Amino acid sequence: MEGKSELINFFEENGWPLYINNNKFLERASYKIHPNKPECFVVEIERHRPILGAGYTRGLPMRAFQTYWMRYSVHPETKEVKELPEKKGEISIGMCGIVNEELENGLELVIKPIGSNRYQISDHISKEEKVISTLQEAKSFAMNLSKCFIDYFKEFRLAESEELGISKEQEKKLLSDYKKELKEQIVDKVEYTWEKRKRL
Repeated sequence: MEGKSELINFFEENGWPLYINNNKFLERASYKIHPNKPECFVVEIERHRPILGAGYTRGLPMRAFQTYWMRYSVHPETKEVKELPEKKGEISIGMCGIVNEELENGLELVIKPIGSNRYQISDHISKEEKVISTLQEAKSFAMNLSKCFIDYFKEFRLAESEELGISKEQEKKLLSDYKKELKEQIVDKVEYTWEKRKRL
């Protein structure tokens, strides 16, 4: 295909981009005539980068990412290759996965009986603890701990909103979705821990 073979040769000589090889290149690359230089082709390679502080483990899906395209101008006759500014695409956010990851690492609840209808609930991460008697009290204790997660989401995960082109309205929606998912997962975690106390 015009433009692609020249770019493959360029990568073979100068090194392939991170996580891209010949097979991935052929799967993800597309080309079109250069809008300002009809003698050249623009080759675009679809990529995805983690955003909002989400991590990336090769071979596993990303919880939050932005699609973008690496772009190159290729002259088939002279074999000249020039790197062009990347093109940004849509963002995709799996809020369930983000919250789950945070709670896996940031909330470890334990409920232990300490007397007749009295229990001690504690979080091994924050070291907070309280004496409770009911499931509702356990939920209230855990929800009070949610503030630190919400603050982290606002101050760190949303810090790159402007750079990603996320509007203020979208930011509010993301925060609202995060709070909703956080509450649901914390309640699930508390109810599971409350039931588990019976087996202690």
